[in-house]
Amino acid sequence: MIKIKIGGQTKKINEDIQILNPNFNELNEDNTDMYLDGEKVDFSKVIRGDGSIHEVIYETDQKFSTCKEMFKGSSEIISIDLQNINSDNVNDISFMFSGCKKLEKLNLFSLKTDKVVTMEGVFTDCSSLATLDLSSFKTNLVTSMSSLFEGCSRLDKVMVDNFDTGNVESMDSMFSGTSLKELDLRFFNLSSCKNYTNMFLNIPSFLSLAITKTNYDLIAKEGDSGIEDIPGIKISQKIAVS
Repeated sequence: MIKIKIGGQTKKINEDIQILNPNFNELNEDNTDMYLDGEKVDFSKVIRGDGSIHEVIYETDQKFSTCKEMFKGSSEIISIDLQNINSDNVNDISFMFSGCKKLEKLNLFSLKTDKVVTMEGVFTDCSSLATLDLSSFKTNLVTSMSSLFEGCSRLDKVMVDNFDTGNVESMDSMFSGTSLKELDLRFFNLSSCKNYTNMFLNIPSFLSLAITKTNYDLIAKEGDSGIEDIPGIKISQKIAVS
């Protein structure tokens, strides 16, 4: 069951589906798939861009094969709870929440990323998010983290020290335009990364970056990563682990 909160009133999607789109009016028996004229419809295409939707709650097991652009452009959503999402087979979460400018609350602990290959732009322009706990993310297969947090102008705390970045090839604009004050990248493995362009661009609040000398040299070599503009660089002798 998927519940949508509109104007403070919560409704279940199979009871009042016309609140989203009057054309999407069929559900299968277990309420997990949606149909239009006999054709299965991706739920993300129903919700995306609907300015009246403020809250999304996955109440029972919802199965997805991709989460790419799922909530992209849903500029009025304030809260998303993915506690019952089934993402066992998801390999793409790129731009999943991109443009959710009013999003303040996000429960990601049930979002399984074991098979995810790209995380490009997942939170781009989520300008109301102040903190992100991504400690449950498994990223050993991910090849792109480009623009992951770009434009998250209120984001001052993000937990990424658990990230396995051994296969990541691009981190351009990854933290650009955030409000981060400190960041710990000592355990990032940058052995595969080739692009750090604008990785730390336009972060006026940045006070401290913990990083190994090896990683600092790799990023600084890019020339336009922005790392040399960070006032507090703490070089650690600890070796990044894969």
